[in-house]
This record gives sequence, C-alpha cells and structure tokens, in this order.
Amino acid sequence: CFAGLAGYSGRKARSRTAEIARLMGLQDLLDRPAGHLSGGQQRRLHTGMALLGHPDVLFLDEPTVGSDVQSREVLLSIVTHMANEGTAVIYTTHYPAELEQLDATINVLVNGRITVTGSVQEVTGQWASSSIFLHFRGKTPEVDGWKEDRGGLVPIRPVSDRGQMLGQTLSTLGAAAGGLDDVRITRPSLEAAYLAITGDHALAEKEASDVVAA
Repeated sequence: CFAGLAGYSGRKARSRTAEIARLMGLQDLLDRPAGHLSGGQQRRLHTGMALLGHPDVLFLDEPTVGSDVQSREVLLSIVTHMANEGTAVIYTTHYPAELEQLDATINVLVNGRITVTGSVQEVTGQWASSSIFLHFRGKTPEVDGWKEDRGGLVPIRPVSDRGQMLGQTLSTLGAAAGGLDDVRITRPSLEAAYLAITGDHALAEKEASDVVAA
C-alpha cells in the first residue's frame, strides 16, 4: 500500500519494500501485522514507510524513541546518507548526542519558538564550556576559584584550558589532595549548551525539542 503511494508497483514495490525492511531490521517481520510489533519495531516501521519513496524532504519526529543502540546507529547512518544525497531532513529529538553525530544545522525550540540556530560547533562554542568536577572523601575543601556542587567542587568560571587549571589546582590542594577520589573532565557538549539556552533543566526535559535540518 505505502509502496504504491510512493509510486512503486509489482516487482519493484516488493523489491523496494524488502530493501527498506532490511535497512530497518524488519526483514523477518514483514508477515506480522503492525499492531503486533513492539513499540521500537513500530517506530522503525514508520520510519521505513517515510523512506520508501526517496523523498526530497523528510520529516522524522523522534524516530529513535524505544530503539536499541544498534537500531539507532543504523537509522542515523541512513539519515546521514540521505542528507548527503540531497534530501532535506527535518529531524527532531530529545537526545543531543544524536544531533552531534549528525553534525547538521541546529534549531533550539523553547516554548514553541526557535531561540538559537547554528551548527553543532557554533551552538556549543557559544553556549557551552569545558568543566571539571572534583570529588573528595569526607569534607570537601575550600579552594580559590572553585565552588561546592553535588558533594564536590566545580570551577566558578568557564574553563578555557582544563589541563592547566586541573594541574594548578592539584598543586595547591596540599593535604586535601589525599581525600581526592574522583576527577571528571567534560568537554563542551550540545546537552550542556541546550540546558544553558533553556535556563531550566525541567523545561529541557519536558517542553523543549531540538530540530536538525540535515
């Protein structure tokens, strides 16, 4: 039916359907009614239906919800390939890591309005920064340039050179260095930028969406 809507018939329809089913990992489920598929399988089915006709413009609304890691990687690979072949892809998701992997133009929506637009590098460069988290056994010491957060220490100001700041701080800890049991260094990420743009973690989780035009 959907192959027919995409302009295929007969042998070509069966061939294209089999090709998409293989790409989406559904080749062994073609004889199963859609209502009997799992949530993740239904998501892949919906995406496969959208891919049947080699569309010039493709809208994908959170297509990886309920998917396993392998299925997600396959879908992102397909989206990247289609974008490289000239398809305009509008891709919405709440998983910032997917947007970094796609490396496309980002539009951040807050309360239904686009507030920030740019490449992954531009958005993270403007809105996110590197950071360091130090966790200590027992009492957290007071250190100049650092503040207490989540039972540890984080820099008060954005970090431009993580290695240099960490080295300088470790050299000034003195006896407190013996209580240091965890050091976490994070790079600027789209997730951090997203939370900085929205200014509210709850809003980021419940109301806002990220859109990628690949």
